[in-house]
Amino acid sequence: MNAPAYVDALFPAAELSDERASMVKKGYLWFIASMGFSSVGGYLGASTEAWVRLFSGAAGWLPAVAPAYLARWC
Repeated sequence: MNAPAYVDALFPAAELSDERASMVKKGYLWFIASMGFSSVGGYLGASTEAWVRLFSGAAGWLPAVAPAYLARWC
Protein backbone atom coordinates (compact mmCIF):
# COMPACT_ATOMS: atom_id res chain seq x y z
CA MET A 1 0.00 0.00 0.00
CA ASN A 2 1.47 3.32 -1.06
CA ALA A 3 1.16 6.54 0.87
CA PRO A 4 -1.22 9.16 -0.54
CA ALA A 5 0.30 11.81 -2.80
CA TYR A 6 -0.10 14.58 -0.21
CA VAL A 7 2.08 12.64 2.26
CA ASP A 8 4.85 12.51 -0.34
CA ALA A 9 4.45 16.25 -0.92
CA LEU A 10 4.66 17.02 2.81
CA PHE A 11 7.54 14.65 3.57
CA PRO A 12 9.69 14.26 0.47
CA ALA A 13 12.39 11.60 0.44
CA ALA A 14 15.94 12.79 -0.03
CA GLU A 15 19.01 10.88 -1.08
CA LEU A 16 21.76 11.23 1.52
CA SER A 17 25.43 10.78 0.90
CA ASP A 18 27.25 8.22 3.04
CA GLU A 19 28.91 11.00 5.03
CA ARG A 20 25.61 12.79 5.68
CA ALA A 21 23.82 9.55 6.63
CA SER A 22 26.63 8.74 9.06
CA MET A 23 26.31 12.19 10.62
CA VAL A 24 22.53 11.78 11.04
CA LYS A 25 23.00 8.35 12.67
CA LYS A 26 25.64 9.77 14.99
CA GLY A 27 23.28 12.59 15.97
CA TYR A 28 20.52 10.14 16.83
CA LEU A 29 22.95 8.00 18.85
CA TRP A 30 24.05 11.08 20.83
CA PHE A 31 20.39 11.96 21.42
CA ILE A 32 19.54 8.46 22.66
CA ALA A 33 22.64 8.41 24.89
CA SER A 34 21.79 11.81 26.36
CA MET A 35 18.24 10.73 27.13
CA GLY A 36 19.50 7.57 28.86
CA PHE A 37 22.18 9.34 30.86
CA SER A 38 19.81 12.13 31.89
CA SER A 39 17.28 9.56 33.10
CA VAL A 40 19.88 7.73 35.15
CA GLY A 41 21.32 10.99 36.44
CA GLY A 42 17.90 12.28 37.40
CA TYR A 43 17.12 9.11 39.29
CA LEU A 44 20.48 9.11 41.11
CA GLY A 45 20.27 12.80 41.82
CA ALA A 46 16.82 12.48 43.30
CA SER A 47 17.50 9.38 45.38
CA THR A 48 21.12 9.74 46.54
CA GLU A 49 22.00 12.41 49.07
CA ALA A 50 25.73 12.19 48.29
CA TRP A 51 25.12 13.24 44.67
CA VAL A 52 22.95 16.13 45.82
CA ARG A 53 25.72 17.35 48.13
CA LEU A 54 28.35 16.98 45.39
CA PHE A 55 26.54 18.93 42.70
CA SER A 56 25.09 21.58 44.98
CA GLY A 57 28.55 22.84 45.94
CA ALA A 58 30.99 24.90 43.90
CA ALA A 59 33.23 21.86 43.31
CA GLY A 60 30.32 20.05 41.67
CA TRP A 61 30.18 22.45 38.74
CA LEU A 62 33.27 21.00 37.10
CA PRO A 63 32.03 17.38 36.83
CA ALA A 64 28.58 18.70 35.89
CA VAL A 65 29.79 20.90 33.00
CA ALA A 66 32.87 19.00 31.79
CA PRO A 67 31.02 16.26 29.80
CA ALA A 68 29.03 18.85 27.85
CA TYR A 69 32.18 20.87 27.18
CA LEU A 70 34.14 17.80 26.02
CA ALA A 71 31.28 16.50 23.84
CA ARG A 72 31.83 19.33 21.37
CA TRP A 73 34.91 17.53 20.02
CA CYS A 74 33.27 14.11 19.56
